[in-house]
Amino acid sequence: MRLAFRRGLVLVVLGVLSWGLAVGARRLASTKRRAARLEALDRLREPAEQQARRLKALADAVKAEPFLDADTRSLPLGGVSFVDGPGATGAFVDAAALARDELRRDEYRGALTFDETPFWGGCIRWLDQRARPASPDDAPPTEDEVERLAAQLEAFLAVKYLGVVRDRELDAPGALEDGGFALGRYRGEVLFYELTDAPRLLGGLRVVAMNDAAARETYRGQPRGGDEAVWLRRALRERAWLELVTLMKQAAPETEVPPRLAEE
Repeated sequence: MRLAFRRGLVLVVLGVLSWGLAVGARRLASTKRRAARLEALDRLREPAEQQARRLKALADAVKAEPFLDADTRSLPLGGVSFVDGPGATGAFVDAAALARDELRRDEYRGALTFDETPFWGGCIRWLDQRARPASPDDAPPTEDEVERLAAQLEAFLAVKYLGVVRDRELDAPGALEDGGFALGRYRGEVLFYELTDAPRLLGGLRVVAMNDAAARETYRGQPRGGDEAVWLRRALRERAWLELVTLMKQAAPETEVPPRLAEE
């Protein structure tokens, strides 16, 4: 009886030790993968800093550029893809989001933002953190955090062309003092740049969009719902984007552009 008990106890202890060793091995493997990935991230730091300097130069170039008085008939963009995902070499960004403080944000929402998740993700903030001395209180990043940052850095460095959206006029949808209701009207422009150390302006397109009475009833084929001003703002954003897509198909027919925006 005692022998059987001892054997059972030994098996339990061996099982616990085996489980502990397996857990330890998994943690060690995870730590090694994270360390290897962190080393890979450090190798990307210098090119990421260079890309960040290009954004700063681009922000200065956009500020100095006068508003468009005509559209560019042919944009030399070739087969640039502005579709988010692997292979994307182009991105859209609000001109106001290029300000240094805005670059640290993961999301940006302007008057009529086309892309609320800037293509640099958390890369600029990571570069700022890396520039500061390490603190003993800093928690090491998890493996998931390292993987996410690695993907963001790769996407950040892949972008070679930018469509910079500048707002010129926005009559926001909403109630008027006289009891009426403004449907909304937008006027802006998109300047296309090659993102180099000295950003090169390739041309630009002017975008004008307005809601009509039908926008008060349906949006993307769905009956109206919720706050009407929010509803119409989404519709106006959608119409501005569709106008831009139409213009780009004419000026840069080989360029890949999402036919629709992601939902807000």
